[in-house]
Amino acid sequence: MATNFGFMPVTEGLRYFISYKSDDTGRVGEIARFLNQKGVPLWYDYGIEKGEKWSSEITRSIEASKAILLFVTKAMFAAEDTYVRKEFRIARGYGRKVNVVWLDDVAFGDVHTGIKDWFVDVEDLQGIRAVGLTAEQTAQRMIEELALISGGRPQPPSPGFDLTIEEQLQRASVGDTVRFGQYPQGSGGEFLPIAWRVLEFRGGAALLLSEKLLDCKPYNNALDQVTWDDCSLRDWLDTAFVRMAFDYAQQKKLLTVTNENPDNPECDTKGGKPTKDRVFLLSIDEVSRYFLYDEHRKASVTPYAHRCGAWVDEKSGCSFWWLRSPGFSEFDAAYVDQNGEVDMDGLDVTDETEICEVCVRPALWVKMSS
Repeated sequence: MATNFGFMPVTEGLRYFISYKSDDTGRVGEIARFLNQKGVPLWYDYGIEKGEKWSSEITRSIEASKAILLFVTKAMFAAEDTYVRKEFRIARGYGRKVNVVWLDDVAFGDVHTGIKDWFVDVEDLQGIRAVGLTAEQTAQRMIEELALISGGRPQPPSPGFDLTIEEQLQRASVGDTVRFGQYPQGSGGEFLPIAWRVLEFRGGAALLLSEKLLDCKPYNNALDQVTWDDCSLRDWLDTAFVRMAFDYAQQKKLLTVTNENPDNPECDTKGGKPTKDRVFLLSIDEVSRYFLYDEHRKASVTPYAHRCGAWVDEKSGCSFWWLRSPGFSEFDAAYVDQNGEVDMDGLDVTDETEICEVCVRPALWVKMSS
């Protein structure tokens, strides 16, 4: 079965190759996730089945790596494991340093007869002893004692990995991406996990914003004077979107928060009274506070949203997305354009003669503990 540690491996530039016995995938994967969150660039055999492709991929990846991180356990020496021993020999052949991490105490008598000579070679490298340490303690000790390069940006979650949202947030920092819920995103309306960007941690909760523009809806179903409090998009987010994106257990993790709705700072248009929301849009103030530069506000459109009518810039794949703040008048709502600029004059809350081309980028607060 192909390995999935929960994050994508680094495939370019500086990285460390993780070598381990397949029986120890769970133990090693937990340590690797902490290393990833601390910014250590790692390569591991994500999605690669044993066989001919595995052999060529492993050889190429070892050659391209700075060093090998070899996790030693009793299981590794209990049988003639041809894969880990082969990785060891390939690393030696390319002159790559092998950093040994002892997760178990292994005695000479524990070693399979056919690989005792290999055990002696590994034992001679000494490495570091992490017996009895937690995964996080092991990761920190590896960084310190093996002088691993750290502090880079963690790799994003890998497809299909089922860490809970609480587990993901415990490992995440502001700016990281987590996966929570699902929504139609493919061109055929296929449901896919929703990627969310972490904007803030506060009081045991995290503020998340969808990484992509998920749908295409008018701010209001009619061209009336409206504020966020009484627009149809707010009602759709709290009902149809929530039911479609989250199962019952996930819905219980959503926090209902009180949102202030400030006036438009340029046009003085009234923002309306405070609202209690589970899912909402960012305001002009929030989008300016969480994203200091236009480039960071740009967001791409899912194929599904494009199929639903979203206008897409052909060069960047980005589009407009609504803010909950009013625009020039209460017939308008502010938005972010395809270049990431905040347009405070806004657009009509609806165009009753055409399909809406402006996208929805939901935000929400989620609990970090059950």
